[in-house]
Amino acid sequence: GTVINTRAKDFDGYKLVEKPEIETYTIDREYYEINYYYKKLLFNLKVDMNMQKSIINQNFYALKGKIGKIEMRIKEANSSANCKIYYLVRVANTEDRTGSGKLVEKIPTNYYMIQEENPNWTIGDNEASIEIKDIKGGEWREYELVLTKKAGIDISQTVSNNIEIVSTSFEETSLNDNSDKNDLVILPRTGIINTIKNNKMIFGIATLLIIVSSVILVIIRKIKVRNLEN
Repeated sequence: GTVINTRAKDFDGYKLVEKPEIETYTIDREYYEINYYYKKLLFNLKVDMNMQKSIINQNFYALKGKIGKIEMRIKEANSSANCKIYYLVRVANTEDRTGSGKLVEKIPTNYYMIQEENPNWTIGDNEASIEIKDIKGGEWREYELVLTKKAGIDISQTVSNNIEIVSTSFEETSLNDNSDKNDLVILPRTGIINTIKNNKMIFGIATLLIIVSSVILVIIRKIKVRNLEN
């Protein structure tokens, strides 16, 4: 005849997913099985980085995605050129457990980060980082990253930018999405397309010269024929 009440308990790292419909019972000769079911909470961080734009010698170049190319005028493609590259970095918690991590940027060779342009970052000589604290399940956060070319370095090169997110709290379900990479090729405007354009121009001029020469030859022949007749 004793009345008892049951209730769910809270366990760190677990979530209640099912409980009995009735939680109050009167003790008698019956056997009661009362079950509370819990799911272990998982944690996983993912990083995604994409180029946004570049400003070279005050000229704006729109960029998109992880691979890009910029063709510059030959006279500007040298070590005195100024260059900034802008990236958008997104960090997401793809599971349901709140946790923390650290975002680490491997600063590319020949480039550096200016603190005023990257206010959220802790900047060192070869890398920069951001502490990602208490990011909830399903939450994502965005950060801007700006790289500046060092003075006296030739601008014509491939800028490979690598970034990584590392958990500082719990073990992750996967490490396959913990890093990302962007590649930007900067080169003088002397590619195959320009060669084709130049060849077309040369071919056009040559064709015109041939036509003009043919017309001149025809005129000369007619003049000779008339002279012979006279």
